[in-house]
Amino acid sequence: MHTEKKKFLAERIDEAKKAYSIPLFTDPIGKILTNIKHDHQSIAVDLGMNVGSFPLVFSSNFDQIYCLEASKANCTDARENLAGYDNIQIMHAALHSISNEKIALQKVSINGSCESGNFTTTDWDKKELNRSSFPGSFEGIEEIVSTISFSDFLKEMNVKSNINFLKVDVEGAEYAGLINEDLSNIDFAVLEIHYTALGKERTKELIQHLLKYFDFYDPRDRPFFLEKWPTPDLLRLVKKDSSQFKTLLSRYLLVILKVQRRLLKAAHSIFVGK
Repeated sequence: MHTEKKKFLAERIDEAKKAYSIPLFTDPIGKILTNIKHDHQSIAVDLGMNVGSFPLVFSSNFDQIYCLEASKANCTDARENLAGYDNIQIMHAALHSISNEKIALQKVSINGSCESGNFTTTDWDKKELNRSSFPGSFEGIEEIVSTISFSDFLKEMNVKSNINFLKVDVEGAEYAGLINEDLSNIDFAVLEIHYTALGKERTKELIQHLLKYFDFYDPRDRPFFLEKWPTPDLLRLVKKDSSQFKTLLSRYLLVILKVQRRLLKAAHSIFVGK
């Protein structure tokens, strides 16, 4: 792998660790507790895989990860990065409200650079672009790509059971891809909200649709997404009325507390003596 690609992948891995590290789903203790609770495979879905950083970081936390990516070049790099991982499946297509359409994947230049993450299939909100400090410009068409809806993607991947974790980073396609979808079979979701692309009306409409199925993971986020503009760019959600999640979270915190007590006791024995 070329030095530039290695550097780019390392940066994306670091971002994935910070953005998607969530108790119960993306750490070893949480995986054990989740598997105790479920009698089916643990499943993650990655919409907007980029070069594969999310499955690279969290492949051991899920039995299967199903990935969607609009860029053919990104898919090629991801398959190279994920060689040897047998629990990851990849599809090259663009998330959209309708399947089997042809759509332009546009290059977006950020501060003069067209990195692999900077592609979009969305017509960005011109008013929002003009009022924002977005340092980008559109640099023409990268490729023409086939579209697929979220529900059709799950069918194609033969995902029939509950989805434990949904990650979404599709450069503005989150509105078209999710606004009409039933999301009731998802335990937890983390979405990157591209409010500059969507504009205020579509962003608020998408959030209201998501809140039919989810609560805010952190209740303190509520006013920032519902009352203020612009919104934060990372939205963390947990399935509405999820007693299962609360039970698992209680177990998780209890295990962490026990581990902390044992470590403190061991440290006391070493430095103070029995």
